[in-house]
Amino acid sequence: MTTTGIALARFAAGSLGLLAGGFWLVMTLLSGDPQAASTGALPIGGGLVLLCWDRLRLPARRVAAAVAMIIPAGLAAGLAVERTVLGGMFGWFAYRGWPFTWLERGAAADSPAEARRLAEASDWAVEPFRLVVDVVLWAYAGLVLSAGVILLVRALRGRRP
Repeated sequence: MTTTGIALARFAAGSLGLLAGGFWLVMTLLSGDPQAASTGALPIGGGLVLLCWDRLRLPARRVAAAVAMIIPAGLAAGLAVERTVLGGMFGWFAYRGWPFTWLERGAAADSPAEARRLAEASDWAVEPFRLVVDVVLWAYAGLVLSAGVILLVRALRGRRP
C-alpha cells in the first residue's frame, strides 16, 4: 500500500471512530453506565490518535505490535465477565464478553433447574458481529494505550538532564 493509501485508511478509520464513538456517547448520555461511556470513549480516543498520527510522530511498528497484543488480551479478559439470565417460562442463558457479549449459551425447559442443566451441557456459540465490534474496540484501546505510553516516555526523557 502506498503512503497516500495508508494515510487515507488512517483518516477513514480515525473519522469513523470519532463519529461512531461520539454518536454512541450522545445516545447513551443519560444512562449513567460506565460500560456505555467506555464503549464510546475508546473509538473517540483511537480516532483522535489516528487523525493526529503525523503530529504525534508515533512509530507505526511499535504501535501495531502493541495493538496486536492488546486485542487478544482484551478479548480474553472480557471473557471473565459473565452474565446469566433466568427468563421466560423457564429459560436459562449465560453470556460472556466485554464490552459486548459475544459468547453465549442457553436452554429452555419445564423447570429452572432443568433449563440450567441443559444450558450448561450445551456448547458456547460465538456471535460474530459482536466479536468483530469487540475486536475493533480493543484495537482502539490499544491505539490509545500505546500512544499514551509512547508520549509519556517521550515526556519523561525530555525532562531528564
